[in-house]
Amino acid sequence: GLYDIMAADCRKSIHLAPLDAESLHILAIHFLDGAVARPLVNVLAESSQGNPFFAEQIMLYWRESSLLEWGDQGWCLRSQDYDLFPVPAPALSANARTVLTARLDQLPAELKEMVQIAAVLGREFDVNLLARLLPAEADVDRMLQQAVEANILSVQTPTRYLFTHALLRDAAYDLQLRTRLRTLHQQAAVALEELYAPKLDEHYETLMHHYRHSGDAEKEQYYAHLAAQFASAHYANIDALQFVNRALELTSARNHHTTFELLLLRTKIANTLGDRQQQQRDLESLGALVQTITDHQKQADYYLQCAFYHRVTNDYPAALAAIDEARALAKGIYDMPIQVECSVHRGRVLIQMGDFAQAREDLNAGLAIAYRMESVQKIAECISHLGDIDYYEANYGEAQARFQEALGLYQTLELATGEINCLYMFSVILYKLGQYSLAQRKLQQALERSRAIGWRYSELFILGQLGNNYFDMGDYASAQNYHQQALALCIEIMDQEGEAMSNDTLGLIAFFQHRAATARMHLHAAQKLQMAIGDKHGLAYT
Repeated sequence: GLYDIMAADCRKSIHLAPLDAESLHILAIHFLDGAVARPLVNVLAESSQGNPFFAEQIMLYWRESSLLEWGDQGWCLRSQDYDLFPVPAPALSANARTVLTARLDQLPAELKEMVQIAAVLGREFDVNLLARLLPAEADVDRMLQQAVEANILSVQTPTRYLFTHALLRDAAYDLQLRTRLRTLHQQAAVALEELYAPKLDEHYETLMHHYRHSGDAEKEQYYAHLAAQFASAHYANIDALQFVNRALELTSARNHHTTFELLLLRTKIANTLGDRQQQQRDLESLGALVQTITDHQKQADYYLQCAFYHRVTNDYPAALAAIDEARALAKGIYDMPIQVECSVHRGRVLIQMGDFAQAREDLNAGLAIAYRMESVQKIAECISHLGDIDYYEANYGEAQARFQEALGLYQTLELATGEINCLYMFSVILYKLGQYSLAQRKLQQALERSRAIGWRYSELFILGQLGNNYFDMGDYASAQNYHQQALALCIEIMDQEGEAMSNDTLGLIAFFQHRAATARMHLHAAQKLQMAIGDKHGLAYT
């Protein structure tokens, strides 16, 4: 699939050979809409070095500069002495910018000015935004039409235009002085803030870009922070990481509160991406910062993030201790959202420890608070985890009902992580009930969605479950393939419980294939991990 291609970094460079003289002749005939004299083709070949884009730009320059005339052999250059070609071929072929700059210089002054301002807005731009940067008396529609006729711009929609080539936009941009560009970027940012004020969140990255090039570091930092939050909320985690890193670069080390917020956000992103080393480094930095602030809510947030880290790295006692610290702080300031968060995550940890009775008590307490808060997300989370307990206690009908209720709430919120969890648990229950094909389809859906949002922790669980299902069906080759993928991912993101589970199944596969040494190696590895993390259920099975 596309995800696998991207993950494997299978980029391939395709080296295109230059067009030969015959191909350039055909290109010129189509471009100039008529026969073309051979001497013109020879100059075109020398000037463009066989690059079709350069060739088109050169012919546009000739046509706009009235350097072409119709002769006995078709189109030819006006000067019969091709050695005196008005724009020297070597200069053109040495740098594409020469061709493009020459074309731009042929434009009327007013049109050239508009094209240069448009270049500041990017290769594609909004006409309404451009109009705000032009003089009030400017005839924007007329100039845009002229730019289209000159093959500088193309129409995408009635309000959006595109430079016909990125190099053309770059040339128009680079023709301008740095001081002028800084001013234009500042004006573009202000105009954008005014134009899109009701829906600014989709333009945070663009605003960040304009303020960066205007030299306004304070505004760039502000929008980098917002862009990181927006990207993270929409599962664009790689982008979010870049934005939060930039915001941190621009934040003074003395600004403890903003630094704390940015580090907290980066910790959450690292958790989703399964980057445990980054997560650990940021938690250490947050731990140092939390000693310098008296904000109990921030302190509680820090302890919750510690709990998440300890849970996914299978240090359950440390996770419970961190949750208790957060809950005590939250109760002291009557912070109900953090209290319910503590109940949810305490329940999750207790489920993993096999203490279902206490987990149910914590989750029901959290559910009561969530209903008082009218928090749909937290209600869904509590119901979903209560469904986990029903599943582990083999109450499959009750579990299905809970997951169906939770799924409806998650779909209302358009919360992908919650939907994935429900799909996963539906598949597990369906498999237990003997509906194998439907179970596998649900798992594949959950796997695709996990990969789409970069949720690696979920991905490894689904890979493991797919492996388990294929093992039960006797398809050892597929089971081994999925568990090897899961094992590699578990090691990468430091999930010892998942690592033990995959080692256990790989050991069983090897045993049934009469590979005793390999089986022993995997099973001993599983046993060692399970003893280290206190995974009693897994250890008993191994």
